[in-house]
Amino acid sequence: MHRRTPLMALAAGMALLVSACSAALDTPDGGPAGERVAAAAEATADETARMSFETRMEGLPDEAGTGALGVSGEGELDLAEQRMHLTMAIDDMPDGASAQADASVGGDEEMEILVDGTTAYLRMPRAADQLDVDAEWIRMDAAQLQADETAGFGGQLDWDPNTQLTLLEEAATTVEEVGEGEVRGQQATRYEMTTDLEALALDEVDDPDEREAVDTMLTGLGIAEMPTEVWVDDRDRVVRMDAAVELSDLDTSTLLPEEGELPQGTDIPDSDELPDGADLPESDELDELAGDLLEGLSQTTTIEFFDFGAEVEFAFPDDGDVVEAGEIEGMPQPDDVDDLER
Repeated sequence: MHRRTPLMALAAGMALLVSACSAALDTPDGGPAGERVAAAAEATADETARMSFETRMEGLPDEAGTGALGVSGEGELDLAEQRMHLTMAIDDMPDGASAQADASVGGDEEMEILVDGTTAYLRMPRAADQLDVDAEWIRMDAAQLQADETAGFGGQLDWDPNTQLTLLEEAATTVEEVGEGEVRGQQATRYEMTTDLEALALDEVDDPDEREAVDTMLTGLGIAEMPTEVWVDDRDRVVRMDAAVELSDLDTSTLLPEEGELPQGTDIPDSDELPDGADLPESDELDELAGDLLEGLSQTTTIEFFDFGAEVEFAFPDDGDVVEAGEIEGMPQPDDVDDLER
């Protein structure tokens, strides 16, 4: 297995998108559309550029009924040198979570990420105060960013171009040109692609039992595929990507273990350890609760690339301004991210 760090994953994603789109040429909807998107991915992979991103989840439960969680940011990247700089902030949040976020990740406080090859630097002043960190920057393995609950990433950087390009890298089953439009005032062609999440999830999974389990889960959940849009400019570069998923369509029953199949180490209390009048919920009750929580839930992500060829500079912190993530209680360690190293 190989490790996908933010910049390495982005470069690999662009390269593999070429082969994915080339493979799509063999499908009825591939043809010239797949060929052009492949060429755009190849051209973009050689560039420096600036980028912006926005990811938004709608339909989250909150005190007023339903709410939204939005994260956005911008930055610059150099694919050849494996470097990236991003600033990001939480734009919107369900009412019930706002107070907790203000006390931890900082609510609308700006966060900053620097990546230099396989090393990442994270700056979150308010969260650092909560963790009793004196240094301005936290240094970690770049893969740890995807496992860092403290940073509010929840195990996945959906806003990260790496994540979105990785979805495209082995996953384009169809590519179709659907129209023209403008991205940041420049004319661009829009393509619709079907992203095969199952193929991505099974990448480099060799164990037959594990492959069957992944296949069963994704198929049962109903998320084996995801629609994705790619915008290509008149110089054949990817300038925008849009991805969306309807989480309310998930079949949550596939996530619940059958009787006698609880994960090893699961501690189920005896009936006499429960509060008076309390009962353990049945599996169908858990399924109904999960379904209620997902009702109307959706997620969208938009990433734009612009100012191709820009002179980008990266100022990495001095050792005196850095603390290692391994020295901070509550931060993820390399052993915690083995599942992210495919």
